[in-house]
Amino acid sequence: MILQLFSTFFVIFVLIFVGMITRHIKILNEEFTPALSNLLILVTLPALILHSLLTQFTKEMFLDALTLVCFGVLSSFVGYFIGLLLLALSTARRHLEDASKRTFLMLCAFGNTSFLSIPIGFSLYGEEVVVKIILFDLGVSIIIWTFGIKLISSGGKNRAGESTLKNILNPGICALLLGIFMVMFELQVPSFFIKACGLLGSATIPMSLIATGALLYDTGFHRKIKWKTIALLSIGKLIFMPLFFIFIVLIFDFSLSLKKIIILESAMPSMILSTVLAEKYGSDSNLAASGVFWTTLLSILTVPLFLSI
Repeated sequence: MILQLFSTFFVIFVLIFVGMITRHIKILNEEFTPALSNLLILVTLPALILHSLLTQFTKEMFLDALTLVCFGVLSSFVGYFIGLLLLALSTARRHLEDASKRTFLMLCAFGNTSFLSIPIGFSLYGEEVVVKIILFDLGVSIIIWTFGIKLISSGGKNRAGESTLKNILNPGICALLLGIFMVMFELQVPSFFIKACGLLGSATIPMSLIATGALLYDTGFHRKIKWKTIALLSIGKLIFMPLFFIFIVLIFDFSLSLKKIIILESAMPSMILSTVLAEKYGSDSNLAASGVFWTTLLSILTVPLFLSI
């Protein structure tokens, strides 16, 4: 089992490495990388979500859907409190400015719960998990664009309040809500539309991995690295976080599929968006970039181990 997991992860990270190489040799330049990300976010991912919902989702899964959203919210706060605990117990806090502490907490709180977890989940468990991953990510997104922005903003001031709803209701979430509406009200959808969504959506997995590699290249290289802080972050995000949720899913009588998604999402490295938010709201973008890069790299080892439990 564990060899199969590592084999799957090797394939996934080969594609991420392809993204890094193509960015390095300028096949993906500064203009094309954002365009690739936009194509993914605005077109192929919503198509994949719609196809998954229209072919895999049923009314009976609605309770599981609410559970996953709640766990997405919970995971953000659990990560935040793990970060607070690590800062309180570590001597590293003495060497960190307030901006770096805020960034550290954001890196602990929010994982890469869509860009990376969708390809991993799809590769390991099939298309039926895509909807569940997006539902978990919806819970995370709600906290990112409310509490998260307030956390990362200089002085704790939420300067993005007017765009909160717009950010939460991104194209992927809109596709999710539209698909659930279609299923719940048993709307008849033409087969050609479902097939078109499936064809478009099939491009999401390789594109998201290549885009992840390109974005990691931009954020992770040529940065001054605070090794002690990165080590502390990696322990909190990649070890304590999944261990907590493994304990939780063992307590509750969830379905095996639900348990797999919760453990997968809780084991994800820090979200790539952290670098953008840290730079935009006056926090430590250098720490954010190196934190995202190294937790993603180390997750090659940690995620398969936790998924094998």
